[in-house]
Amino acid sequence: MTLQIPRELIDPDAVKVVRRLNRNNYLAYLVGGSVRDLLIGRRPKDFDLVTDARPSEIRKIFRNSRIIGRRFKLAHIYFGNDKILETSTFRAQPVPREEDEDLLIVSDNLFGTPEEDARRRDFTVNGLFYDVAKGEIIDYVHGLRDITHRSIKTIGDPDVRFQEDPVRIVRALRFAGKLGFTLESETEKFLKIHSETLMLSSRRRLVDEIWKTIHGGAVSQTLPLMMHTGVLQVLLPELDERLKERGNFELLMKSCSLIDLFHQHPLMSLSLTGPVFFQFWIEELLVPQRVNGNQVSKVYKENLQPLLVTYGFSRAQRDAIHRILQIIAQIGYPSASKKIPPKVVGKDLFWPAYLIWQILWFSRGVIPRLDLTPFFRPLEDLLPWDLIRRPGGSGGGRGVTDQLNDDERLADEDMPAGQVKREVPQSRRETPGSRRARSRSHSRRRTPRREAAKDET
Repeated sequence: MTLQIPRELIDPDAVKVVRRLNRNNYLAYLVGGSVRDLLIGRRPKDFDLVTDARPSEIRKIFRNSRIIGRRFKLAHIYFGNDKILETSTFRAQPVPREEDEDLLIVSDNLFGTPEEDARRRDFTVNGLFYDVAKGEIIDYVHGLRDITHRSIKTIGDPDVRFQEDPVRIVRALRFAGKLGFTLESETEKFLKIHSETLMLSSRRRLVDEIWKTIHGGAVSQTLPLMMHTGVLQVLLPELDERLKERGNFELLMKSCSLIDLFHQHPLMSLSLTGPVFFQFWIEELLVPQRVNGNQVSKVYKENLQPLLVTYGFSRAQRDAIHRILQIIAQIGYPSASKKIPPKVVGKDLFWPAYLIWQILWFSRGVIPRLDLTPFFRPLEDLLPWDLIRRPGGSGGGRGVTDQLNDDERLADEDMPAGQVKREVPQSRRETPGSRRARSRSHSRRRTPRREAAKDET
């Protein structure tokens, strides 16, 4: 089978960035997951680029860019609609020092050649470059072969690569579930052997990777792989134990299929999936009898809150979950004659709570179908506008959706342990609730927002 890149699926802005770097006598390629997805006919969500230009040189060429990172410097190039094209420099594998007692990578800013950069990445399917100018795929790591065989395989010795960065263990399972690929035998063998080393990883990166797995649209395929390999027992031992109880695994799989269905919806945040994944700790609330607010608070504080703290939920997220559970209790047990009181519908977090309420009861077979119509409306129809982007004040300038999406820290495909790639802070973006936007008008305007440095690329 000959694999081809469908050029119509390539982001035009990514092409502009590549061509501009080429005009300035630099190599520049598309890289990683975007190339992989294009080869299997999927439209990539993000496009990453790699070049031999140093971050400071990229910054000089693109005024609409910003250098981020301390030990792992790269450039973010900004466009309209909050689009960010991440552009990194070819890097080489760091050479371990003699005094290092283990293989864990803690710094990774050594620039290198295209081949060195490809060989330091995690999996062969993510190690491909695409030369936009020549229309050529550059493959130093047999990634084309493994995409054809639908196989997830580490670049290099898996015994070494998983010790260098244990988070790759979770990434391997996420890619296998997301792409419908299988784990190559040696990769699977050492993935299981080194699963315990996950606890050596940066907690923030590990939590990020778990929730990226949950929100990636294929958690119903990935979770069984986590159980089979023993990784779930390491990452979420309480959940792993509960899933061994009769009927719980099947119940959670039904819920996961609905999370996959909604994974791209703006309301599907960490604070939403939290009650679904930890639903076995709130069963006292999922009963036909009426549950009052005091009962909800008791169950939340005694059963759920300790887990949320353990797994890195922020205070804002925990507060949102508590409020969502209160609304779920107020909606009550489903019935054919169920009418939700207007005062409940009017609550700030009603629509997120209503979505979770449906997922929990549909998974249990209590309601025969989902009421999805409300969720096709714009986000501002589902949450009050001032909560979507609440301007400054005692709340610190963050709206509810900012709080609900605190989990959106993106771990780079080949970023070493202990480092986190962050999006541009919301406070720096021009949003309808920002000071910059409010200075233009006291009301929402219908004219399109100016694209950031539109002509720069």
